[in-house]
Amino acid sequence: MQKTVIALAIAGAGLGTAPAFADSNVTIYGVVDYGYMIRSGDSGLQKGDNGNCKAKATDSAGAALAATAGCSKSEFASGISTPSRLGFKGSEDLGNGTKVIFELEAGFLADAGTNSVPGPNGAVPGSGPVFRRHSWVGLTGDWGTVLGGRVDGARYGVVGRYDPFEQGGVGNAASLAIHATRADNAIAYVTPNVQGLYAILAYTSSLIGQEATYNTGDARLWVIQPNYVQGPLSVTLNYEHATLHNNPADVKVNIYVGGASYDFGVAKLTGYYEHVKINSSVGELCVATAPGVSPAGGSIEGVFGPGCGYDDDRMWLIGGVVPITENDKIRASYVDYTDNSPAKDSCRKWGIGALHFLSKRTNLYIDVATLTQRDNGHCTIQPTPTNSSQDAGFGSNEVGVGTRGYDLGIVHRF
Repeated sequence: MQKTVIALAIAGAGLGTAPAFADSNVTIYGVVDYGYMIRSGDSGLQKGDNGNCKAKATDSAGAALAATAGCSKSEFASGISTPSRLGFKGSEDLGNGTKVIFELEAGFLADAGTNSVPGPNGAVPGSGPVFRRHSWVGLTGDWGTVLGGRVDGARYGVVGRYDPFEQGGVGNAASLAIHATRADNAIAYVTPNVQGLYAILAYTSSLIGQEATYNTGDARLWVIQPNYVQGPLSVTLNYEHATLHNNPADVKVNIYVGGASYDFGVAKLTGYYEHVKINSSVGELCVATAPGVSPAGGSIEGVFGPGCGYDDDRMWLIGGVVPITENDKIRASYVDYTDNSPAKDSCRKWGIGALHFLSKRTNLYIDVATLTQRDNGHCTIQPTPTNSSQDAGFGSNEVGVGTRGYDLGIVHRF
């Protein structure tokens, strides 16, 4: 039962993804994803002559134009449906029912062979730290599991559990909201499973990057996450509270999350809701940054638009997965993101896709998604939420391309 608790808590509740633990050994595992993706449609971010998306040096009057972002892109890419990765995981039996466990996991680009996860402050993927997906060590036993290091973000793990696209593909939900996909300097405790009920308690002394000198500006985050998983029903609640330590701005972040799914056999229905509320006493939370440009330090401070001392964002989704045959599934979702900050960067997304399993470890995928802007929305299609996350140095839904996306490819797990 305890192995089940660990697998659920670590793989499904935001603390990683990996096979079951084995005694006194090291397991090498990984995923290779390679496919083709097309993104198009004007997201509202393009600059050109009379709205033309093609780059031009001058307009019709001969005046110089600013560089244009372009509004379409086609590419062979890695990690479209699920991030490509290579990991090392193991355990050692210490006796009396206690084991030491560890995981080191690196992301890579199958199309280029380089590191796929950007470092803090928007470092290019190839120059990021090696084991930036996961790097932790801990103890587990009948009393529960405790671990420390770099782990998946709690809220990010919850949306991944209830998103039919599982954080990948053009239809994924998390790339619309501002997430920290991983947490640095974290310690987490997973309670034992009691009739399907367990909880995760976590804390980080500095959410993004190492602790600063005198801890000034460190984003300290507390998490409490009760879960109930029994038979076809899964329910998760998640509350997070963050502050900026020793900062002149009295910044407080409160995050409320709920997710649920029920597998009826003929279809699995899922739902998710999150509310992120941020307040700053002196408005220092908000500084002017261009889309996709990280604030100094890579912290949660400054990732929102200029002039705001608060933020109030909500996102919800409904979706489902329908098995067609033993080897084929259809998945679909509708995502609504509302930005109540002065930026008003709100939008909606529809997504539908299909999976065909060639074996238990290999599948083909194809997805289609479209975005509709609301208010002042400039949302874009981004198949990898990690690349637009705060811990990658961006924290913006404007770093993708276009408003329509199509993908297809293959995934192999080993």
